[in-house]
Amino acid sequence: MKVLLLAGAVGLGTLCLGADPASNDNSLEQYAGAQRLLSEATRRLTDQQDANRRARAAIRNLRNVVGQQESVLQSIENPALPHAWRPAVQQSVSAVVLNLTLREGQPLPDGRKLPAWAAIARDSDGRPALKIVVDAAAKEQAKGITNLVFGLAAERVAGKRLVCRAMVKAEGVEKPASPTSGGKFVVHYRCAGKSQWPGASIGCGTFDWKPVRFEVDVPDGASGAFLAFGLQGATGVIYFRDVAVEAFSDD
Repeated sequence: MKVLLLAGAVGLGTLCLGADPASNDNSLEQYAGAQRLLSEATRRLTDQQDANRRARAAIRNLRNVVGQQESVLQSIENPALPHAWRPAVQQSVSAVVLNLTLREGQPLPDGRKLPAWAAIARDSDGRPALKIVVDAAAKEQAKGITNLVFGLAAERVAGKRLVCRAMVKAEGVEKPASPTSGGKFVVHYRCAGKSQWPGASIGCGTFDWKPVRFEVDVPDGASGAFLAFGLQGATGVIYFRDVAVEAFSDD
């Protein structure tokens, strides 16, 4: 509200110049000062929105921890009775933002052709999976960025809590030099001129299919959102399937 009042008070949309050069200089100076104040007020508002979302997420986590501890105590007191843990805050899907369906030998669902280092093939369990193979030559040619990117419509993710999930398998993924490299499963968005890259830790080496999941509260006004997954700055083989991004709301 302060931002709107400020914009209305100084008339940022219209700047009227008169015949007096001194008066014009003063008007321009006031206009520039008002722009700086508006920019600062917008930044503070965005920071406060982010802080509020982080606080709500922390409260949800604390409630879930308390609910889990209470369930454990009940199980200790009454070991003969089943006490399946239920999170204190139930969540329900309000929108499916991305659900990646893979078909063996086919291009990506959006019609894009796969790069040379990726293919959709049937795994040993009979189900199709996205297989990414990066050797030293592919790593060098791609400048270490061997990720697939899927756009997320800003109007569907801004101001929402996203849950991103996938099944992942790896074979001989080298340990990356940077903690932000290696197996990648991240969301990108921009807000207040800054890029954010929240994501999940996948690990390296060799492992069988395992679920990978992370949550992110995307602030209002976010833009340029996309999901990226694959390998970065590392060689090896990594598989993805059941990739989905869902917008959640508290019940």
